[in-house]
Amino acid sequence: MKLEEVKEPTLSGININMKQGNFLAVVGQVGCGKTTFLQAILQETVVMKGNLKVNGSIAYVEQEPFIISATIRKNVIFG
Repeated sequence: MKLEEVKEPTLSGININMKQGNFLAVVGQVGCGKTTFLQAILQETVVMKGNLKVNGSIAYVEQEPFIISATIRKNVIFG
């Protein structure tokens, strides 16, 4: 779907301010916008209105595990 075709935003009215070193867990029902919210923070989706400012680094831990056929150590350090 092209941006021009979007009639209503998936999410609206969200404000979040986190301090360095804090952790955030995003939980909710299926289809409530968790993935879209995280994609916006990671700048993988278009923010149609408003501001998005990210300072520092972000660690994203996906729900689906990624495991290679190797030792635990190699799975943690990815090779």
